[in-house]
Amino acid sequence: MDKEYLNNRVATAEEALLVVILYEGLMENLKTSGENIDNLELVAKQVEKTRDILAELLATLKGDSEIAKNLRGLYLFINKHITEGYNRQAKENFFEAIKVLTPVYEAWCEIAASNDMSHSNPAIVAGLTYGKNQLNTYVSELKAWKKG
Repeated sequence: MDKEYLNNRVATAEEALLVVILYEGLMENLKTSGENIDNLELVAKQVEKTRDILAELLATLKGDSEIAKNLRGLYLFINKHITEGYNRQAKENFFEAIKVLTPVYEAWCEIAASNDMSHSNPAIVAGLTYGKNQLNTYVSELKAWKKG
C-alpha cells in the first residue's frame, strides 16, 4: 500500500475506520508471513509488526465487558498461534489466524461504513442558480431550502 495514501487515510479516518486499517495491516502481515515461511528473517519482521498491531488493539480495549474480554482472548490467541507458526515454520498457522480474524474485520468494516454513511449528509449546502440577468444564492439547512 502506498505510504502517502495510508497516511492520508489514517489522518482523515474516524475511530472505527482506524480499527479497520489496523486489521488490514494485521492480516496483510499474516498473509506475507504464511506465503514466505521459508524466509525466517522476513517472517520475523512480519511477526514483530503483527505483535505491534495486536498490542495496539489490546490497548484500545477498555473495561471488562463481554466484548472486551472476547477480543482480548482473540488477540492473545492470535499471538500464541503466530508464535507457534513461526517456531514450527507452519504457514497454516498464519492462514488460520486470518480465517479467525476475518469475521471480526468484516464486522468492523460494517461499523465503519455505517458511521461514514451517517456523516455523509452535510449540515449546510450552498449553491447558485442563474436565470436571464439574475443570479440567486440558496442555502440548505436541515433539508429546507431558503433563498440566501
